[in-house]
Amino acid sequence: MMKVFLDTNILLDITLRRQHFAEAVEVWQGGFEGNYEVCASALSFANAAYIMRKWPQFARNEVLLHLADNITILPLEDGQIKEGLARPAPDFEDTLQYLVAKAYGCDTIVTYNKRDFLGFGDMQILTSEEFLLSQKRQ
Repeated sequence: MMKVFLDTNILLDITLRRQHFAEAVEVWQGGFEGNYEVCASALSFANAAYIMRKWPQFARNEVLLHLADNITILPLEDGQIKEGLARPAPDFEDTLQYLVAKAYGCDTIVTYNKRDFLGFGDMQILTSEEFLLSQKRQ
C-alpha cells in the first residue's frame, strides 16, 4: 500500500482551517478510506501543538487526537537528527521530515513548502492539490 507523508503545514491546514483546508482534509480522508496509508512525524504533532499553544489545552488536544487517530505517527530518531545536521539543506526541520519519511518507506511527501524539499529527488514532493490530481489519474 502506498504511504503518504503529511508535512506539518498540511496538518496545520486541517487543524487551523487554513487556505488549503478542503484539499488537505481530502488527502487525510483518503487514508482512513483505505486508499493509502497516511503518515506524519511525531515532530509534526509537536510543531502543530506549539503553533496552537494559545488554544485551550483541551481543544488543542482533542483536535490533534482526532487527527492522530487516522494517521500513522512516525518517530524521529537520533540518527536522523545527526544526519539532518550534517546535510547542507535550506531548512533543518524539513530535512528531518524528509529523513523520517524516507526511513519509513513513504512514497510521497505532501507539503506546501516544496522549495525546501528540492534537494531530495528520490521521493515525490507534491502539494495536496497535485497529490489529489495524481490519485484521480490512477
